[in-house]
Amino acid sequence: MAAKGIETGTKNEKNLSTPAYHHPVEKREPTPREAFQEIVDSVRQDVRTAIDDYMKDNPDEDRDQIEGSIDDNGAITEIYDGAVPVYTGDIMEIGSLPEVYNHVNDLGPAFDGESTPSNIIATSIYEILAEEANEQLHEYLDELENEGKFEGK
Repeated sequence: MAAKGIETGTKNEKNLSTPAYHHPVEKREPTPREAFQEIVDSVRQDVRTAIDDYMKDNPDEDRDQIEGSIDDNGAITEIYDGAVPVYTGDIMEIGSLPEVYNHVNDLGPAFDGESTPSNIIATSIYEILAEEANEQLHEYLDELENEGKFEGK
């Protein structure tokens, strides 16, 4: 016997396991702070992965050798360079954060070199991400050294 409201084998057949009206979950856009933190976290994790990969390929190198040569092929630089947003809206949103708009750049404006707000902010983002990447590099090497990963090298 079919459940009430279901006519088996007809075009009026209903699936009782799903609600009649589904309320879609609206995805909230991340705040500029959340978006930037996601980028920073990604850069930091990618640096850790790059170090792990480098150590697998160069198992005999000690900490000083790794620290001195890991970015010879641009692996670390590529991480933070590739993490800088390219869309003006994304750049300007992240640029609304105090640590970004108060950052004093050492480099000239990004992209085409024009002194536009988005190019200047992109440079700030780049420099902050470079600092984060280099900080993670040293922190992770410290962590590995404390775990004895460089003993005997």
